[in-house]
Amino acid sequence: MADEIVSQASLARFKPRATPYEVSVRDVPPLKLVVRPSGTHSWIVRKRLRGEQLKFTIGEESAISLDVAMEEARAALALIKKGINPNEVKKAKAVGPVTFGTVAEQWMTTRMAQQRRSVAQVQRVLDHDLLPSLADKPIADVTLADVAKCVRVVQTRGSAGVARQVWSTCTALMNWAVTNGILKASPLAGVRGVADPVPPRERWLNPEELRDVWQATATLGEPHASVVKLLILTGAREMEIAALEWSEIDRSEGLIRLPGPRTKRTKPKHYNIGRDIPLSSAMLAVLDQVQPTTDPDGKRSPFVFPKTNGKPEYRWGYPKEKIDRAIAERREAEGRPPMLGWWWHDLRRSLGTLMARDLRQSVAVIEAAIGHLRPGAASSSIVGVYQKHSYAAEAAAALEAWGRYITALVEDTNVVPLIRDHEEPVDERIPPSYRGLGSKVVMREDGGGAGFVIGGSRPVRKP
Repeated sequence: MADEIVSQASLARFKPRATPYEVSVRDVPPLKLVVRPSGTHSWIVRKRLRGEQLKFTIGEESAISLDVAMEEARAALALIKKGINPNEVKKAKAVGPVTFGTVAEQWMTTRMAQQRRSVAQVQRVLDHDLLPSLADKPIADVTLADVAKCVRVVQTRGSAGVARQVWSTCTALMNWAVTNGILKASPLAGVRGVADPVPPRERWLNPEELRDVWQATATLGEPHASVVKLLILTGAREMEIAALEWSEIDRSEGLIRLPGPRTKRTKPKHYNIGRDIPLSSAMLAVLDQVQPTTDPDGKRSPFVFPKTNGKPEYRWGYPKEKIDRAIAERREAEGRPPMLGWWWHDLRRSLGTLMARDLRQSVAVIEAAIGHLRPGAASSSIVGVYQKHSYAAEAAAALEAWGRYITALVEDTNVVPLIRDHEEPVDERIPPSYRGLGSKVVMREDGGGAGFVIGGSRPVRKP
């Protein structure tokens, strides 16, 4: 047709007019030739993106042939089909090669906006194991060998679990770059990656070590100090507390209510149910010292522990290093041996271990207290089908007792809570989940029989 471009030779038919006009290319209709009164011709693509008309300029017809223009147009249309604006991609390329570090920053900004639970862990892997060697390298030049080298460095220091995290983090970042038009293909695509089995961590902190960590929070300042104290008192995962919002604290019910996306219970089999953390007296004592703050825009921050930018702390490597230095200096001054290596999640394991060992709590109560789903709890096993008790009351009592345990531990440096090396006689009339909390059987004043009290509190039920 006369009003379509069918070949390179047909371009000569389109002469300047009094006003600019556009001519479509028959093989790629969104590709247009703009003919201006001045006699200059340029290639553009017109296409709708997210409901709005988008114009993408390829360049002057005098410098770009029809075949090259069609190739560029098809590439731009492929991006538009994925929901990506080719103008933004072109602008990024014009600035210079996009580095691995720049893409990592963009990727992490997206993850933070989504409040992904794993943000702190991923940021730690980037900062310690990927960015030092890859930050300034154009991401298009990052090869499988580069990533494999980062993984091997971690493996040689005996950190098999971190090595897997390095691989999975880099894989996710590369896939995101491909999806957003930054990379044409991931160098890790189709590669199995690190398959070494990772043994579960066994590290937990004993009472003396927990006291060292609590006292070392004095070197952090706020909001980091309060976050660490609540990690010890709740046994929660670090970002469950670091990204805590005021709306999640229900003082009337005495609970921290975490929605599903803020916990590990987001898989389909867990029904995205979220979890509640009973507020103990010790937790409330920490929260009572925290005042709402305003973000840089002058609005009240929704977060309980924001930084000066109004956002939670996602990088917990530096606070951990400050605590480690303070502990090392204090132990050296007191003539005590150095403390073994540990990480934030080990505080969660410490609560579970000491709650069982020193407070004699059952596994079911401990799991309810820390929000851990037992194997089979969301399946067709007997536990999943027939056991529907939530252990909410027992978990609240256990965390209250744990708060007293920690308070006694940190307030008197000469006291370490009793570690029982033998089974004490128990009153069989007291339910197992309440034994070890200072419980005893008492007679009701109204003559209604026997009840039991927990550590001097009011009777909670008849045995």
